[in-house]
Amino acid sequence: MITEKIIGALEPFLLIWHRKIQFNEVIRKTAVLIFPFVLIGTLSQLVQLIFFTPNSFASQVLYLNKLSGFFGKFGMIFELLTKSTLGILGILSAYGTAKFATKVHHDDQLSGLVGAVSLLILSYRFSNRQFSMSWIGSTGVVVGVLVGFCVASIFKSWSKPIPKNPTSFLNKVFASFFSVNLSFLLALICTTIINFIITETSKINPNLIATRSHVFWIFGISILRLLLTFLGLNDSELNFLSTTNNSTNLNSVLIHHSLWNIPFPLTIKSLYIAYGSFGSSGMLLALVILILRESKLHDFRIVARWSLLPVIFNLNMPLMIGLPIMFLPTFVIPYFLAPLVSMFIAAFAILLHIVPTMVYPVPAGTPGFLQVFLGTGGNWLALLLGIFNLGISTLIYWPFLKLEEKLLMDNHLSSGLSDEKVSQL
Repeated sequence: MITEKIIGALEPFLLIWHRKIQFNEVIRKTAVLIFPFVLIGTLSQLVQLIFFTPNSFASQVLYLNKLSGFFGKFGMIFELLTKSTLGILGILSAYGTAKFATKVHHDDQLSGLVGAVSLLILSYRFSNRQFSMSWIGSTGVVVGVLVGFCVASIFKSWSKPIPKNPTSFLNKVFASFFSVNLSFLLALICTTIINFIITETSKINPNLIATRSHVFWIFGISILRLLLTFLGLNDSELNFLSTTNNSTNLNSVLIHHSLWNIPFPLTIKSLYIAYGSFGSSGMLLALVILILRESKLHDFRIVARWSLLPVIFNLNMPLMIGLPIMFLPTFVIPYFLAPLVSMFIAAFAILLHIVPTMVYPVPAGTPGFLQVFLGTGGNWLALLLGIFNLGISTLIYWPFLKLEEKLLMDNHLSSGLSDEKVSQL
């Protein structure tokens, strides 16, 4: 009954989004362009994280730290592959979006290249005279798409149509010459503003913020992190907000030899990281499990199968790009609601002393659902609570997955990375 009400209320608004044919077609083509890079890069990153990260979870369990020399040098190969694929996703998305959004009678190849260069200009940081990897890499996909659409709009508005049989290559180039210069000029203005903002905000003392532990502050920072990751941006720069309280808690445990009655029982680490990020942000492991069990869409199941192993280790890029989550407003509500509900349940359990606070550091490459178990010193109730929250998150995602499938099937729209129209179960 509740599912039917949700579907009935949201369907008209989401249908308008899906019927923006040109926008969705450009997004789908861009996703098709970058998805092989996402998949290869994520699998390479997974291998690197599990087997070649010092003191990782697998290294400690399988005693890989004792292996060195020739075996250890393989890690450099996977690191190179990861940086060569995931490290340029923002550039590729800017190129693809600008190219596919530019009409045929304009120079779409040049438009794509200008989109890529414009993103490079935007990612340059005056402080260290380097490009920001968070903009040109995997966390810059949405920014790249926005830049691509802006460049495409400039080309369609200011470029001269290219003749079917141009008499000279230079005539083709100069037909869009003004658009190229205008795109670069706007990118230079924007990057100057961005660098000024970054310089001013860097003057804020992080310790004045990091020591706060009020529950509303914790949930507010968690919502901000969810917003950043849903937009494809990097939230790792907010990690400092949880380091101070965690250090205090760990010192208390080492002194008193107890996980109970620590100074800060509720922290970003003990709530958001421990219980609100199974499958990385948005509790996306729940969505993968749900798709594999319930989805009738072939494309969704294929993407979920390829995403399952990376998502278990909190690497969610194949799922974010493959569906693509970040451009499907259907999943906005559960993306925020599932982790927040999980955190709310965990907060009550911690305050009632049902489970201890996650205090201990966890090795890199630990599967998401095991992090809370290891971080609480092997507390089984904490692990069961995490699994319970995963089940609750699956129920939260369920009506929205059904809504997305209904929209695609009832209106014969394309799903996932496919151009085929969905017409029946």
